[in-house]
Amino acid sequence: PGIKGKPARVDMLRYPDRMGRDSSSTVVDNDNSSSDDNKVVNIPSGQGLTSKSLFNAEEVNVKWSPRADAALLLTQTAVDNTGQSYYGSTHLFLLLEKDVKNPTVGSAMVVPLPKEATKDGSGTVPIVSADWIPNPSITGVVPFGVISGRMPALASLHHGITGEPTFLFGRAHRNTMDVSPHGRFIVCGGYGNLAGGMDFWDRNKGKM
Repeated sequence: PGIKGKPARVDMLRYPDRMGRDSSSTVVDNDNSSSDDNKVVNIPSGQGLTSKSLFNAEEVNVKWSPRADAALLLTQTAVDNTGQSYYGSTHLFLLLEKDVKNPTVGSAMVVPLPKEATKDGSGTVPIVSADWIPNPSITGVVPFGVISGRMPALASLHHGITGEPTFLFGRAHRNTMDVSPHGRFIVCGGYGNLAGGMDFWDRNKGKM
């Protein structure tokens, strides 16, 4: 949330918890800056890791990774100011505790979407949903899933650090992605105003 005419800003901070360990947090605030660049900030309440200025966001939904070292930011506006889309606009960002090239600082990036995702009337790809795909047995990078594009929307799996799409589940009338407790099975479902169809995927085999 922000003040009309001023960009909102999301800050990722590190602070010690009660056990003396480092933890991460995000703070959504207003910023008078006119730059949309990612920047490392120093904030008295904790060590600043990275921040992202948001110039087109009325709502911000933060999804933390299971290890709390990264976060997905799904931003949304109810009305598209260009008048080209009836449904407003959405954007998806990935915030990292450690930058890939410089681990001493954090970073923020726009999540690259599959080229197969369909664009809306304004020429952008709407984001239907995004969330992490946890797997207790995985010790490496935790991936995340995205459903994007006009209906029938495209569901995709993304690398948890680069954000690049790594697997496409295909296009269908779906708006939700859920994962089993052990992380092997994923269901893509279409609920609410959709017909309620469900596709069950085996991640190990890469097929339904």
